[in-house]
Amino acid sequence: MAGDCYYRLPSEVDLDGRDKLRSELLELVNAGAGDLVVDCVHLEFIDSIGVAVIAQIRRLLAVHSRTLRLVNLSPQARRPFELLGLGEFLELGEVEST
Repeated sequence: MAGDCYYRLPSEVDLDGRDKLRSELLELVNAGAGDLVVDCVHLEFIDSIGVAVIAQIRRLLAVHSRTLRLVNLSPQARRPFELLGLGEFLELGEVEST
């Protein structure tokens, strides 16, 4: 949608990249007024720390009546979110062209 912010995750999101991910997502949250669409087309691995960062950003957006949507998730990348019961909470999107 118009006004949405877009962010493309790298192939791996883990403890080592936590601070960079949080910083970059917060920058987008603060810079825009629309929803945040996180493109996972390259994502191959995400650990619980990465999932927690995304959940934190989603909660921050919700305070301002905005949403976070993950798109282009492979079944492998989707699994950690579903195992943690966050699939519906994070509004997992279908494949989108980028």
